[in-house]
Amino acid sequence: MRSCSSTERSRPEYELVKTHVTLGAQMARAALTDEQALWIEQHHERFDGTGYPKGLAGAEISEGAALLALADSWDVMTTVRSYSPAKSEQDALAECVSLAGAQFAPSACKALASIFQTGR
Repeated sequence: MRSCSSTERSRPEYELVKTHVTLGAQMARAALTDEQALWIEQHHERFDGTGYPKGLAGAEISEGAALLALADSWDVMTTVRSYSPAKSEQDALAECVSLAGAQFAPSACKALASIFQTGR
């Protein structure tokens, strides 16, 4: 089976893929608090409002979801994948900072940058 890029996916396929956040949150509710399940449901929302499943923006996105979104993206960027090589931590940090206010919450990016500056 060949993998396809997001540009090769049909609209119905993409809509199906996007349901993973709601389904994941529903499954997690058995083990997590409602607040933690909400983080899962919102972790593909984008600070600029262009994410999914609800198109939330800015302060509408829970802080936990904003942190989870950044952590998830960090993992994708810094881990070798079948479709892409890993970025260095410095390159990944630069990408995250460049996307502050668009994809990521500025406060989450500031916290990540602080970890690198202080070592904590």
